[in-house]
Amino acid sequence: MYTERIETGISGNRLILENNEISDVGYKARMLLENHIPGYLEVNIIHADGCDNYVYDITSMVSLYNIYEHKEMEYNILYNLINGIACGLESTDEYLLPVEHLILDPRYIYIENGSGKIFWCYYPGYYSTLKDGMNELAEYILQKANHKEDAATELAYGLYKQVVNEDYTLRKLLTRHEEMTVAVKNNADNMGQTDNYLIEDDKDLYMPDEEDAPVIPVSGKIIIAICLLVILLLSGFVLASALYKDSSFAKLLTFNEMRIFICMTEAMAMLLPIMILVRWINQLKRFRTMAMDAGVDDGADLYRQVCFGGDV
Repeated sequence: MYTERIETGISGNRLILENNEISDVGYKARMLLENHIPGYLEVNIIHADGCDNYVYDITSMVSLYNIYEHKEMEYNILYNLINGIACGLESTDEYLLPVEHLILDPRYIYIENGSGKIFWCYYPGYYSTLKDGMNELAEYILQKANHKEDAATELAYGLYKQVVNEDYTLRKLLTRHEEMTVAVKNNADNMGQTDNYLIEDDKDLYMPDEEDAPVIPVSGKIIIAICLLVILLLSGFVLASALYKDSSFAKLLTFNEMRIFICMTEAMAMLLPIMILVRWINQLKRFRTMAMDAGVDDGADLYRQVCFGGDV
């Protein structure tokens, strides 16, 4: 567990994360202290009363959450933010830092006044999976994007699609939008002129296509098939033992170890397909959420449209 506080003074502003338990973070702390990691907040570590207090310099910075609590994100801001996310993830790989300690909460993502640079808070006392952190951040960005601006909507939706599919190669997304970034900038410098980018069908910005439809992967289908086969074989074994009580099958069932083995194997064979189906259902719920963001009243209708070619 950790607590936080912000201190302001003549020397600057500081974010302090206090670890309430003694922790040995080893090389992660040394890596943060001994390197100037691009995109990461500068940090000092103060040891007091058996606790590690991480002190981050946030002078001339404002959190993403505070800036956009009551307003929307324009395209250029979104592009800069996603570029910052890519830098933050790349830095974890470059400096061998576990990505689970990178705080992806908008309250801990800081933007420098003037330059607009994105800075991340890396705290070894925090833990969240990359999947959970990126999903929450992508949902936040999709919600805060200026949906009246086509380019902003397309970029936010593109990020959301990649994250839902657990594709974190954000450079790929940014590369596709580089030309649009120049066009949007030129458009801002030449107000009143014709837009320099054109989106032929605005439904393409919102409507998931076939590749977005949640499906059970081939590996999952194979696992389910194997599990069903195992259940059938074991059930057949038990049935044969019951029908032919003098057979070797029936004698095997007299051993407790054999019964325990059969029960555990069948339990696992049932559990794995359930886990796969639960994961697919969760993906379907996210798909429906995307449908709602697209303005479709019924996500199920959209799912049928994508999967079966029906009309919404």
